[in-house]
Amino acid sequence: MTIAGVHIVTGAGRGIGRALAMGLAARGASGVALIDLTAPESAAAATRSCAASSSFTALAIAADISTRTGVLTAVESARTAFGGRIDGIISNAGVAPLADPHGPLTSIGESPEVWEQSMAVNLMAHVWAAEATVPGFEQQEGGGAFVSIVSAAGLLTQIGAPSYSVSKAAALAFSESLAVHHGDRGVRVHCVCPQAVATSLVGLSSEDPNAAMPEGALAGGASDGVLSPDAVATATLDAMESGEFMVLPHAQVASYVQMKAAAPGKWIRGMR
Repeated sequence: MTIAGVHIVTGAGRGIGRALAMGLAARGASGVALIDLTAPESAAAATRSCAASSSFTALAIAADISTRTGVLTAVESARTAFGGRIDGIISNAGVAPLADPHGPLTSIGESPEVWEQSMAVNLMAHVWAAEATVPGFEQQEGGGAFVSIVSAAGLLTQIGAPSYSVSKAAALAFSESLAVHHGDRGVRVHCVCPQAVATSLVGLSSEDPNAAMPEGALAGGASDGVLSPDAVATATLDAMESGEFMVLPHAQVASYVQMKAAAPGKWIRGMR
């Protein structure tokens, strides 16, 4: 499957989202709508510079995807701008509350506001994005791609990050549900679960994968290597071309999941 047509990327102003938009342009997409809380004009300009086609269009859309209205309105704006057809959406935007490095490790210490934001952005934004795009994918010739950027925390949990881990596990389950229910109706579903990535989401001011992790950053998997946003984008786009559902940019995650499934009690003790 080649990457062509028009795509939407949420959280596209920086990090993985920006790298994904640029990668789509380089691999032959005809247009990309870059959605972020503030209009990602610089990311759109960088995306245009990567385009394989001279007729490529990069559209910056400012939207708050923590609300259903925000997601539906942004997707409709993109659909209208691109003449009514969307060929794929990458639901990438996410939030990761930084744990207090000096506080106790607990699953019940985060505020209701933090839980609400985590569930809205890390889970429900995927649900709303699917609501806005999947019916169209099923109706149009060639179908469409739905990509969720999740996290290895959704497979393995992450110490010190209860709302993040729970919301990511739920996003993974939603991706599986989409693939089961809609995979035979033209919807190609992909779920991406990296560990530590060099973005502001883990507290880094630089996207250099060799940068030191700050104290208290959500750096799950940092001991297995911190990947660049470009590396995660490459793995994601490769999967979109090959048709792979589960995308594990950190190869070690597969063995961790197997160990967890084989001996859950042992895994829990090890995490403790």
